[in-house]
Amino acid sequence: MTPTQPIHAHSVLDLFALRTEGIESHQAIPQIEDAFGTDARFFACSASDMTAAQLMEFLLRREKLVEADGRLHLNRANICSH
Repeated sequence: MTPTQPIHAHSVLDLFALRTEGIESHQAIPQIEDAFGTDARFFACSASDMTAAQLMEFLLRREKLVEADGRLHLNRANICSH
């Protein structure tokens, strides 16, 4: 399924917000692709046309997600509120 419009990164962050125990690092991209499709493209304020893998790199680089003990967790302190 190919979405007609890119998906905002906040939709992906919402997946992490629901998982207080975090998501295993190696399962993050497959879970994003399961939720939004393998052809989905994502955007954020400062980046666009990202694949799930590129989005994960972006979110980790921006410290919106942090890794601890092999699990990724939402870093609420770095999430913008728009």
